Amino acid sequence: MNECERIRYLRKDVLHLTLEKFGERLGVKRNTLSTIENGKGNVTNQMRTSICTAYNVSEKWLLTGEGDMFVAQDKRAQLMAWAEDVLKDTDDSFRWRFVSLLMSLPEEWWATLEEKAKEIFAEETERRADLEASVTNYEVKNNFGAVGDGATVINKKDSD
Repeated sequence: MNECERIRYLRKDVLHLTLEKFGERLGVKRNTLSTIENGKGNVTNQMRTSICTAYNVSEKWLLTGEGDMFVAQDKRAQLMAWAEDVLKDTDDSFRWRFVSLLMSLPEEWWATLEEKAKEIFAEETERRADLEASVTNYEVKNNFGAVGDGATVINKKDSD
């Protein structure tokens, strides 16, 4: 795969973006990207840098196909990228409204919010554990035949 093909692969198969959406963050039009992806135009250094910066892509991977596709980011960088993405939302989107609500919370409410988040996380963790146990019990019932005193297990598939 050459660099042009990697750009198409990144845009289409990994990021699942249209030419228009991919180009918006780069400041280029659809036809420019189409020309590059089809190998009819060259990838300039500026274009390569823009792609790597906008989508956190490794320049080494984009040029050669070697190494990881994306550059590892710390939590702070991930949060900044997410915040930048939210800022592009419309004012009536859920993410925008939710972040605006969080921004307006008085400082003293944050401890309560943290406790509620911990409760929800604990409940969700317990619900998932119960669901996994139910699935395991179902699989045991449906994959195995007679279970006597616990010493003998006959697999239905083997006994058929």
